[in-house]
Amino acid sequence: MIRRPPRSTLFPYTTLFRSLVKAKLLLRDNKAGDALKILKELVVEYPNWGEVYYYKSIAHLNLGDRELSRKSVAEALQKNPRDFKAHTMMAHQLYLMGEWKQARQEALRALELEPKNFRAALILGKSNLKLGSSSEALSIFQMLQKVAPNNIDAL
Repeated sequence: MIRRPPRSTLFPYTTLFRSLVKAKLLLRDNKAGDALKILKELVVEYPNWGEVYYYKSIAHLNLGDRELSRKSVAEALQKNPRDFKAHTMMAHQLYLMGEWKQARQEALRALELEPKNFRAALILGKSNLKLGSSSEALSIFQMLQKVAPNNIDAL
């Protein structure tokens, strides 16, 4: 006879992760509004989970609301200051808003946490270009082209 294991205390987390995966899939399928509904529910249930705020910022950005997106990514960083994805998203937000010096700083933080972060390096190069540091930008772009020669963003 097979005995069923006792109910684990991890069971609620399994449901939680399923909800997060569902939201990620909705974002991939360009259904940001549906993803945002799930993410808002997750924030209510687990207000200290930084990753949820990160994906919430992506949903807001996909819906065209940069301000709410920026607030969500700031909350993600407050919950988990070592999240390189959130630092990269913040750098992207700042770059879009024309705050190139701050974007550069955030991109550098993201690269400290994850040195192979292509997107953060790209934002760093673009920010350097906007700040007038064309030689620094050029060296970053040349490095990116070597690392990812087939990536059109690196050209």
